[in-house]
Amino acid sequence: MRFASETSSSIDPKIDAVDVPPTASIHDDVGLRWRINNANEQSSTREVSAVVTVDNQPVTQKSLALEAESNATIETTITPTEPGEHNLAVVVENEDGERLARWTGTLTVLGRTLTLDWDTTFVPATHAASASDTRHLAYACFLVQCRRGDTVIAEYEVGNGSSLAFISGAYPPEPITDARLETFDGTQGRWLGTEEEQTVVAVPDSEVLAEAETLELHGYSLLETTTTVTVSIDERGTIDTAPVPTRDDGEAVLEIDVTDDDG
Repeated sequence: MRFASETSSSIDPKIDAVDVPPTASIHDDVGLRWRINNANEQSSTREVSAVVTVDNQPVTQKSLALEAESNATIETTITPTEPGEHNLAVVVENEDGERLARWTGTLTVLGRTLTLDWDTTFVPATHAASASDTRHLAYACFLVQCRRGDTVIAEYEVGNGSSLAFISGAYPPEPITDARLETFDGTQGRWLGTEEEQTVVAVPDSEVLAEAETLELHGYSLLETTTTVTVSIDERGTIDTAPVPTRDDGEAVLEIDVTDDDG
């Protein structure tokens, strides 16, 4: 990470001891920590604001009172939502919005965002009088594999502790038991879908999706008829529309072609 610090005059506060990781994963909280050094021995208490910006857009702000000849340590978090290298800045302003000090650096964000738009979902309570489950279920996923030809280049379990970050459109992990399951019966998985009929998940390894030819979601479905899921990466437009396995398929693989991804 590159960084620099600037102040407007010798008696204004200074920003130093900035602690920022050089890289971060998309949609993961990133901790920032820095110190504001107020060396002005003649000043009374100063009310200031510390603003963190990413690509010139403010994302967090904290107010504090600086005593004369004092230091203040500030901690906050940001959550990056776009991959790539981003301009990061910490700005200290007075009550009138005048800049007193500024630190600049860069933060490299790793990962890609995968969006799955489901044609439809299955609500158990509407299909059986004895069912009380009102969730909107499109597909139960236990394992995600990225393949290049016959080679698995990465795989991710989706239960507790998964390195995949499910941003929306997924229910919490749970052990799923069904007589139609073989390998995964009783294994922790996630039901995807929800009322929005859209699942957004962050893949932590930027290069994996660039190298992969297919993305496989291992699981099963309760849907009674063939439907499809439309897939995009980083909101760059549709890369594939894939058939979703049905109830009769039992344990199955939802296969997505990612060769059209230009990222």
